[in-house]
Amino acid sequence: MAWAYWHQTLVRMRPDGTDRETILNEVGWPAFGSDPDIIYFHKYDAESGYWGVYSVNLTAPRWVQTRLSPPYVHALTPSVSKPTGSEAPIIAMAIYNPTIKGRQIALVHGDGTGFQYLTFNPGCTSSDYNPAVSPDGKTVYFNRGGWPGSPKSLPPNIRKLASPMADLDVYMINGYFPHFSPDGKQIAVSYQCDRSPRFCDLHVMNISGADRKVIVKQRNGWMASWSKDFRIAHNNGR
Repeated sequence: MAWAYWHQTLVRMRPDGTDRETILNEVGWPAFGSDPDIIYFHKYDAESGYWGVYSVNLTAPRWVQTRLSPPYVHALTPSVSKPTGSEAPIIAMAIYNPTIKGRQIALVHGDGTGFQYLTFNPGCTSSDYNPAVSPDGKTVYFNRGGWPGSPKSLPPNIRKLASPMADLDVYMINGYFPHFSPDGKQIAVSYQCDRSPRFCDLHVMNISGADRKVIVKQRNGWMASWSKDFRIAHNNGR
């Protein structure tokens, strides 16, 4: 597993906390694809003045970082598919272009090619955040700013949008930080508590939005992550 602390140190360790190793400083939001030796993350590039999404291969000499997002836009919060075989993953990310209002969701291949906006709308004043790409790379969920986060406020919980790609489905979910289960059949998502806005409930549901269950209630159930054996870890602070 990997974790980036709020002071932006990327650390690799075993699930039980042993074999702790510092990988990089001044980076955040780590994500894995199928290859455990490649970590994806975002970081700020002081030279250009832009945030970007990068990868680092831990088997390569000196752990060289490769920028995957295009220049002159801010790219944040990568989510990575987990393809089988030699197929390259796709990375979903939130994009902020200073010349356009709001944030958009975009995709790029693991080698940095094929950049594609998924929710590009120059006239939209809302922002799109926290994309989650399914393990097979065929579905992307995200949440849109201004869409209520309470599960009672806007049923159903999931809305399908038009996709610019024929082989990809795009969904907007009224919650925060969606994350797919290893088999792609369920999703964990955070909702702001109705009674205590300072806290979040953590819900698990089918990808259709059915069979929703609360697994963490009235605590800081943020930013869930599934293990291969279907256990869920989450951030307990904000």
